[in-house]
Order: sequence, then C-alpha cells, then structure tokens
Amino acid sequence: MVLADIATVKAGYSFRGKIPEVDDGNTLAIQIKDLTDDGEIRWQNVISTNVNNPKPRDLLADGDVILAARGQRNLSAVVRKPNQPVVCAPHYFVISLKDYDHVLPDFLAWYLNLQSTQRYFQKSAEGSLHLSIRKSIVQSTLIMVPELSKQKLVVELHNAAVQEKHLLNSLIENRRAQMQGIANDILGARN
Repeated sequence: MVLADIATVKAGYSFRGKIPEVDDGNTLAIQIKDLTDDGEIRWQNVISTNVNNPKPRDLLADGDVILAARGQRNLSAVVRKPNQPVVCAPHYFVISLKDYDHVLPDFLAWYLNLQSTQRYFQKSAEGSLHLSIRKSIVQSTLIMVPELSKQKLVVELHNAAVQEKHLLNSLIENRRAQMQGIANDILGARN
C-alpha cells in the first residue's frame, strides 16, 4: 500500500514571508530547525506568532505526523497533545492518519525516518539549490503496516534507543566537562 491509502497529506500553514516571532502570540509555529535528527520536536525552540483566525484544518492535532519537505533529510515527527494552537511552516507536509486503530502515528514517523524511505525521498527530490519533495511523492511512498502489536514493539524499541542516545550524549558531555575541569586545575597549578 502507499501512504495515501492510510493518510491524508497536506502542506503546512502558508505564511507570507518570514514567520514573525511574537511574544505571547496566539499560535506556535514549528520550523525546519525545530526537528532533531531523532525525529523529535524541540518544543523549547518553537516560536510563538500570530495567526489571524486560524481554521481548525490549519492547526496541528494530536497524532499528526509532520514531514520536512525540504533539505537533505526529510525527517518526520509526531505532534503530541499540543497545549496551545500550533501550525507548521509550509516547508512541512502534515500527515493525518485516516484510521488510528490500524496504524500508530509513532510507527509511521519511525517508518518515514527509515534509511530506505529516506533514500526514496532523496532520489525523488527536485531542485538544484534547495532540494524538496513533492506532495505526490510523499503520497506514493510505499508503506508496510504490520499488526498493531508489532508496531507497538517497534515504537517501544525506538523510544528506548533514543533515550539511550540522550543518556550517552549526556554522559559524554559530563566527561568532557570533567576533563576540562581537570585540565584547568592542572594547568592552573603550573602558573
């Protein structure tokens, strides 16, 4: 099956020009820079802006999957229970599942971030200066959907791997700071 069989795909919210950052704006706006390599949204970096009369169809909902339409990597992430209205930049596609009883959003995001799917996007990308993929390419993405129990297992394993990576990076950064402190003590003692 293809993605269009299980989900609708639409472009992100269309801003005219640069997205203005507004303190206490009425809407959050996710931009390309707000996605990590692990397919997580950096909510602490998402800017606040004003969207005039946002329609419900413009706003992201719990379980929507966003997919970067531009760049070297077309990473995806799941939007989880936004605590205020949120949209994504037009450089994203918003993927909304038709049936949450058969496909988990987290599984779909994981699947879209797989190396094989990323290769498909890279081969299909267009543009010389800025690579981008068309909506029809995203809709035509082949999707293998195992039974729910296997999807849940994949999601659990993926989440555990991401947590392990965060922990290891934290330990590495802690060791680097520790070694810098030792170096400062040793070199400071020489002077």
